[in-house]
Formats: sequence, C-alpha cells, structure tokens
Amino acid sequence: MLNNINKQEILNSSKFVREPVDNICNEINNNTSRKIILTGGRGIGKTTTLYNLENRGVGTKKQCIFTRFDSCAMSTVNQNETFNERFFNHYYELILSHKLLSYIKKYYGLTYENNFKEIKSLLDNISNDTNTFINNLIFEKQNMNRYLELTEYSSLIIDRLKKDLDISTISLAIDRFDWTNSNSILSQNILSNLFSMFDKVIITTDDESLKNEENKNKVENKGYSFVNVNYGKDKLVIKEIIRKRVEHYNKHSNMEKTFPIEIITDKIYQDLINKTNGNISLMLDSVSEVINMWNWKQGNLDLPKQFDIATNDQINTSIKIKNMSKQPKLYL
Repeated sequence: MLNNINKQEILNSSKFVREPVDNICNEINNNTSRKIILTGGRGIGKTTTLYNLENRGVGTKKQCIFTRFDSCAMSTVNQNETFNERFFNHYYELILSHKLLSYIKKYYGLTYENNFKEIKSLLDNISNDTNTFINNLIFEKQNMNRYLELTEYSSLIIDRLKKDLDISTISLAIDRFDWTNSNSILSQNILSNLFSMFDKVIITTDDESLKNEENKNKVENKGYSFVNVNYGKDKLVIKEIIRKRVEHYNKHSNMEKTFPIEIITDKIYQDLINKTNGNISLMLDSVSEVINMWNWKQGNLDLPKQFDIATNDQINTSIKIKNMSKQPKLYL
C-alpha cells in the first residue's frame, strides 16, 4: 500500500523526501573516485539514489544514466558452449547501446531524431539477427555471422551525445549490479570492462560479505570507493517519509476515517528502525499492515503491540524470500 510506488515517479511527487537523498548524491558527486559502490543493505534507498542522480543531471553539463541489467539467468559457458565470452561481449554491448539510446530518446527527443535514429536502426537489425540466432539454437548448433566488440557502438553514442549537447561528463549508474544474469562472474567482468567509457560509474550491491573489512579492502584496492546509504536509520527522516506516504494514502483512500499519523510515537519509529536495521521498505510495509488492522478494528487496537506484530511479520517474510533465492555476490 504505502510501498507500492514506482521509485522513479516518486522523485517528482509530494511523497519524495529530497534532502537525505540529495545528501547521498552530493557525496557521490564529490567523491574523486571514478568507480563507486553503494552499500547499506536492502530496502534502504540505493535505487532511489541512482534515479535521483539521473534526474538531477538532465539538462546539465554533468549527466548520469540509470540502468539495470536482467537478473534472470541466461546460459553459462559450462551449460552451453555457444553462450561463451565472445557472445556475452556482443550481448552486453548491444544491450548497453540500446539503453543509451533510450536515455537520449527519453530526455532529448530532437537530438535523438536528428542524430541517433540511424544508429538505432542498425542496432535493431543486429538485435533481430541475435534473437533469431538464439531462437534457432533449439534446432541446431550454429554461430552468429557477426559479433559486436565491446564499446563498438556504445562509445560512439557517448562521444556523439557529449558533442551534440556540450556535455562535460557522463556517468553510468547500474542498479543491482551483483544480481546480473543470476550473479554471473562472467557478466560482471564484461560489464566492468565497459566502465572506462564513462567519467564515473556508480553501482549498487547487496553482497553481505562486504561487511567484512578484509573483503571490502580487496575491492578498494582495485580502485573502487564505497558510499554507505544510511538515512533509513535517521528517525527524523523516517518520520517524514512515513508522514508523506500516510498523507497520500489518506487523501486517496476510500475509507470513512483517515489514519491519524500523530498516534505513531517516537518510540514506535525508533523500534521500527532498530528492528528493520534501517530497511525503509520493511518499515513502510509494516505501517501499511498496521493501517489495515486499524481500519478493520476501527482504531480499537494496542498500537505498539500491533506494530511489533506487523514488523515481525514483514521481517519473517523477508527472511523466507531471501532464503529461497540465490544470494548476490560481487566479483569485481
């Protein structure tokens, strides 16, 4: 209910609490490293931060392109020799090039129509050939007629975009980087080979092994810098986020009575933060559960007890889902 909101759309809505997200974005922009990893756990605002980086950059000299690659598993080298490193170089070059063109078309329609439609047509033909190749593999083993090389089109698109719009820097923001292709080492390595085209790359990770300082130092020694997203542990921020979501719910709900946000005490807010470890998504889902119960019982409930029950429910559900899925790992 409160959490069922598109993260990109929220940036331009009354539900967005700007200051803490802008603070993280400023920290990223002021960081001198060209490769930055956002950490902090799940549900704490990493995706919103990346969307905000893109949103803030549009129309400026310093722009950032948000993207996410498919987390569903394709075949690996061991499973099918056809999907080898050469193929995945081709595949991710093609995918990234399309994503860059989508960004241009979304924000700069005239520039796209005048200077990029020819490239889009070429890439569409290559995509069609690639899809045909993949679909025909079920019938016979074969090779593609032509493989793209890394940066073959993507670097051309970036250079042309910088020139056409007089842009000084272009950054790439990749959400859920360590989920790509079901946590594939090969996919992460190939994508990391594309980083040098950009002035800065920001990725998010859910790899819990990075809580270990030794593992974190190994990544830092490869030129990466870490930025921790932690505003989910700030009580004032959480109060404002929940207040805005509840106000929006009250305004658009068809319930006879609106939920009185003032009945949530500071202790309840702090307990939410402590129990969820700053996971904003879990907090919002917990509040939604309490509001549903409050409506059902017409306000006649023990609020602290109900929040305790709701938060435990959400945490237990989250743990079950986590245990059923393959855990992400950063292989940089």
